[in-house]
Amino acid sequence: MTVAISPTEKKTVAPTARSLGQELPFFQRRNVREGIWIGSLTALVTLGSFLLLFPVYFMIVTSLKTQGASFLLPMKWFPGIQYVPQWGNFGEALRFMKWETAYTNTMVVAILSMAGDVVSAVLVAYGFARFRAPGKNLL
Repeated sequence: MTVAISPTEKKTVAPTARSLGQELPFFQRRNVREGIWIGSLTALVTLGSFLLLFPVYFMIVTSLKTQGASFLLPMKWFPGIQYVPQWGNFGEALRFMKWETAYTNTMVVAILSMAGDVVSAVLVAYGFARFRAPGKNLL
């Protein structure tokens, strides 16, 4: 099969199935292969997200149980269907918690980590600005 590349130049190429009027088998078509790949990737990401979110679901379900029911086997996974949710557990947890201690601990960790970040960034920036090193301009 001859194809015109420009008005003065021609090139011979091998015929494709489409140019010969033939149809490719279903799974050899490009759009079908891409669809299968995208569907498989979507299923894999969905499965991964369920696995990563399972501990959050477990924590919420356990927080809605009574203290004794939290450790019973077999575990009951569906509040409202298998047992009555205990919404009062959240109020009890808020009354029991020492807010001043939690706030102080949070602020200490945040301030110290921020100070450590600033100190390490200054040291690294000084090193990049002052010393010669191979690959220095890549960063």
